[in-house]
Amino acid sequence: MIYLRKALPNDAESLGKLYYEYCKDMYKGFVDDDSFDELSVEQCIDRFKEIKCRDTIVGLFDDEIVGFCSFGPCNDKAAIANCGEVYQLYVKSDYRLKGDGRRLLHEALRILGREEYNFVVVKCLSNQDNTISFYENMGFRDTEDEYPLVSNPDIKIKVYFKTI
Repeated sequence: MIYLRKALPNDAESLGKLYYEYCKDMYKGFVDDDSFDELSVEQCIDRFKEIKCRDTIVGLFDDEIVGFCSFGPCNDKAAIANCGEVYQLYVKSDYRLKGDGRRLLHEALRILGREEYNFVVVKCLSNQDNTISFYENMGFRDTEDEYPLVSNPDIKIKVYFKTI
């Protein structure tokens, strides 16, 4: 089982590398490998440095970050008031199916609720059945909203919603 804590600014390098792994894992088979030519590990690290790793929970095993959950206000301009969003939830493949993703998500939802968000959304690819099943088992419901993935318009991004 992993240990959870809030991410610290000095976690930026580890989180950037894990985020890069997340992107490649998340979109593998859904977008062309050339799409990743525009994304570098350094850009991912810089992203976490820029935000000082705020609004991110990390999961550690033997002092190594093996998962993370980033969250905050909903990025959708059409979102209702007091709506938060889980931007990313990722656990390395060797640590999946052990409840650690659930624990990361529960902690993010707890923090969002404490920050007075009443609702939360997550977005995922419409053809990622395991991801959709995970969120539905966590109480998220399909909003029926979807839009095309920019790099592959044949793939849709679905929006799921939960009251917290």
